[in-house]
Amino acid sequence: SLLPSEDAVPPAETFDLAAGNVPARHMAGDFYDYWMCDDSTMAFVIADVSGKGVPAAFFMGITRTMIRNLDKLQLDLDVMMRTVNELLMESNRRSMFVTLFYGVYELDTGRLRYINAGHLPPARIPRNGPVTTTAEATGTVLGVIPDAEWTVGELVLEEGEALVLYTDGVTEARNEDGTMLESDGFLELLERHRTEASDPLCRSIVSFIDEFEGAEQ
Repeated sequence: SLLPSEDAVPPAETFDLAAGNVPARHMAGDFYDYWMCDDSTMAFVIADVSGKGVPAAFFMGITRTMIRNLDKLQLDLDVMMRTVNELLMESNRRSMFVTLFYGVYELDTGRLRYINAGHLPPARIPRNGPVTTTAEATGTVLGVIPDAEWTVGELVLEEGEALVLYTDGVTEARNEDGTMLESDGFLELLERHRTEASDPLCRSIVSFIDEFEGAEQ
């Protein structure tokens, strides 16, 4: 129930959105969320809490609630991250941390303002040309470093382009020989499926990882 409902963002002709979450155990620290800020602006977040199981899931729930509530205050993105960091540190006795990518996307212009707090860089699928990573970290992880600062990045998605966000459950997937998929393998996977819309692309990624690992996630 912490994940967004299917109708959190209304259907639109101007963009295509899909997401999926497959925990390694019954509970996980990875999460995503998205919601409309107004009729033409969407906010979204993907994050990875250190560790697994109940502690990570609990810390994930706290982080998600903070971001949702702070978003209503219409703070600048860097101010929001500093506030989340301070609040997480107040009761973080286990020294857990969160990597996070938070974006505010303008549906009419394709403009994306973002904070990348130590998270894996998204993959960009252009209309033409190779699939590459973009939007590298603009600051450190959340929850452990006092007085940390984050800068706000910006990019523009052109018509026909896609942005793929993910956690290390994808890039650190291992096959039976112990070989990790890593970023290069993931970019190759996206290259093979680059013409797919968001929902089938998500399913293609999950299906490939299941087959690649072949055993315990």
